[in-house]
Amino acid sequence: MHLHQHAYKLLVRRYRQILTAPPGNMATRTSGTVDTLEQRTLFSSVPLTEARDPLEQANVVTATQVTASDPAGDTRDSPSGIDLTFSDALDPDTALDPTLYTLTDLGLDGLPGGGDDVTLPTVPTYTAGSNTLRVNVTDGAPVSLATWAELDYQGGSAGNWIIGDGGGSVLQTRNGEPTIFAAPEARDGGVFTGRIAVETSSDDDFIGIVFALNEDAEQPGQPNDYYANDYYALSWKQGDQSFGGLGFSGAGFRLIKVTDSAGVTDMGAQLWQQANGSNTTVLAENLAPDLGWQDFTTYDFSVAFDNTGAIDIGIRRTDTGELLWSDSVVDPDPLAPGRVGFINYSQSSVRYSGLNTFEFLPEGAYRLTVSDGLTDATGAAIDGDADGLPGGDYTLDFAVDQ
Repeated sequence: MHLHQHAYKLLVRRYRQILTAPPGNMATRTSGTVDTLEQRTLFSSVPLTEARDPLEQANVVTATQVTASDPAGDTRDSPSGIDLTFSDALDPDTALDPTLYTLTDLGLDGLPGGGDDVTLPTVPTYTAGSNTLRVNVTDGAPVSLATWAELDYQGGSAGNWIIGDGGGSVLQTRNGEPTIFAAPEARDGGVFTGRIAVETSSDDDFIGIVFALNEDAEQPGQPNDYYANDYYALSWKQGDQSFGGLGFSGAGFRLIKVTDSAGVTDMGAQLWQQANGSNTTVLAENLAPDLGWQDFTTYDFSVAFDNTGAIDIGIRRTDTGELLWSDSVVDPDPLAPGRVGFINYSQSSVRYSGLNTFEFLPEGAYRLTVSDGLTDATGAAIDGDADGLPGGDYTLDFAVDQ
């Protein structure tokens, strides 16, 4: 809690004691105190003698609070995160700050501070303008990319993906046709996060993330895991550009759905234009000349999706925490479960790293603490301790009992 918020709360509580003291004791209990308080101000230019009764004032303070949580107590499910609903929308920059959330496994005794507490790694996801936030549970270690493989529209030869950091990162070095680097296993939805950076000042084209990716099983003459077919792509272009017969493509972000694309001869053009086409559907976009990625700059991305078609995405700059884009959409005709991966098109020297997926909580007792560094859309601290005033950490105790 900020110092001024703490001091304000103490002053209001003390003044309540004065106002609610028994009449017969007022003179002895407040002698000299009321005269002193009457000359002071509560962090404003209005003296207390001109202000409203602090009891009335406290009752009309409207501070953003948590109104619901899932789980709310004991649950028989195995959650991969905690969903919080607030009375108002949040500030996206603070909502996506992982340092504001602490999830603690309370150990065998189920009590905080018992000596067996363990802090679990978490990553928040939040869509700007929403009043709901999710604190996801990670496994704490980046996913190894050592078993991933290339697939694309050229029989697996369009890119050059070089594994580094013992499987912790991959660098794509070729400037060419669309190329995808994907996990070996399909996922029935989930949440994953990671980092992306372009390590060159050459060119200004497409980088991005794919998910729910399925290969074509009927491409003649080639192993079926060489050809991308259906997938979602979170695509990011650095600069506005018209190129030959491919047409125009604008800088910024797009979430596109690609279907039945294996063997299609003009997929290069469709993925360049990234508009609604024979095999592409734009689900969301945010385009402007100043929304392109920057050279030699690292960004954090998060993607959440499930088999109902719900998709949440977010990208923020790593060094400043600046949120660049977040959006939430529902695809009414969702793709089947598929792989997650990375996609490049006409852009070299792109590094992907730090990929995390999310874990399910086992049986046990847990405590989630949300710092009052979390603020609402107006910039005011949340009322975490629900006393009617901004400030105070929020605490949720719950248990997983299967």
